Amino acid sequence: MANIAIFNFTPIYVNGEWKNLHYYNSIILAFKNRGHNVYNFITNKILCDPWNGENISISKDIDNQAELELKKFKPDLIISFNNSKPSFVEKFDCPIVIAEADTAQYFSGKNLLKNNVDRFHFFYFTKNGSNEIANVFNVSKKKIFFIENATSIKSKKIDKVNEISFIGTLYNYYSSKVYFKNKKNNSEYLNYITALKRKKILLSLKDYNLKIYTNKVPEAYLDLLEYNKISNEHAFETVTIEQIMNQSLISLNHSHEQAKNQGYSWRVLDILASNSLLITEENNLLTKKFGKNIKKQFYRSVNEVKQICNYFLKNKNARSDLIAEQNEIIDKFYRWEDRIKKIEDIFGLKSEKNKESSIISLRLKKNNLKPSLIIFFFVMFIKFLKKSRTTEINRFIFLFFKQKSLSIYKILVRIRYYVNLKK
Repeated sequence: MANIAIFNFTPIYVNGEWKNLHYYNSIILAFKNRGHNVYNFITNKILCDPWNGENISISKDIDNQAELELKKFKPDLIISFNNSKPSFVEKFDCPIVIAEADTAQYFSGKNLLKNNVDRFHFFYFTKNGSNEIANVFNVSKKKIFFIENATSIKSKKIDKVNEISFIGTLYNYYSSKVYFKNKKNNSEYLNYITALKRKKILLSLKDYNLKIYTNKVPEAYLDLLEYNKISNEHAFETVTIEQIMNQSLISLNHSHEQAKNQGYSWRVLDILASNSLLITEENNLLTKKFGKNIKKQFYRSVNEVKQICNYFLKNKNARSDLIAEQNEIIDKFYRWEDRIKKIEDIFGLKSEKNKESSIISLRLKKNNLKPSLIIFFFVMFIKFLKKSRTTEINRFIFLFFKQKSLSIYKILVRIRYYVNLKK
């Protein structure tokens, strides 16, 4: 039995609390089922910029609370997804893993990571993950391990409610391309293209019984809201995800541009494990892993999405045969328990499934977070800018100082945190 600390970001904020994505909960539960204790630190509770940021802490008090909790837990292994973690983590005398949730370009605190790279091990699941991590961070490949994604979703025969369902983020997009100098590696540009394509695909299916499950609806998608295609239900818990997929004839996937033939969303495996048919963009990696029949489920354009969905909605036998074939492959090769066994072997962790284990989630004492007078005036100014519809200017300012002055950037990030502070 080992003590495993897991640090991860989440985009889900419900009823005044940050909630974990099903993906992370599945990994946490898999560790517990192998007889390990798990302490989960959702980094939104500790950091101002928990995703693709610089790991800027909200306050020293919150850092101290979280560090004390980790000390009491006495971790044998720490896993940080995308390097989203507070700086105190590196004080602990145990292996620390930086695990891909996205590709390495989306890791937080990349420069600091480079400066102390020998301290860490790395997990990757994308096609070029090993080479990218080795090249970006100048780390020995002996410290980089392939831990392929898996799923905890089960196939269940329940009544079908939706013809087509989609679970995922509805990315906002902006008309200006001022940030897009290096299109291939620019995260802003990749988000922009992903958003444009995703909206076109979803709009093309509006005449079907389509239901979209997302955590936030940007202005760009209000027309889909008007068509009554977006559900009010929050879909982040495993039991909810499993039900949505199993009650849908087709489950649509549209991957982020960063994943194009580098990997695929972890949600793809969830769908392939369910009693719903995956429809997704063309992906060579999926063909290698699931066989040539999965090509029937690939689209290459917006027009093809509608054609393929229409075909499979009318052909139950074709749909059922593919689902059965892919369910079998999932059960044989893509379950989380096998991934946890591999991690145990890498770090010499002993599984004791006969002993009772636990899952703990970080709970912090509520702080009366009040900005200083100077920051207060900055907050009021930024709120004014937001009302003045200068969002693109704000984004440009943040990107400029992130590249030119990290100290000023950190001040701006803390100010932004107060502006957007959840009540």
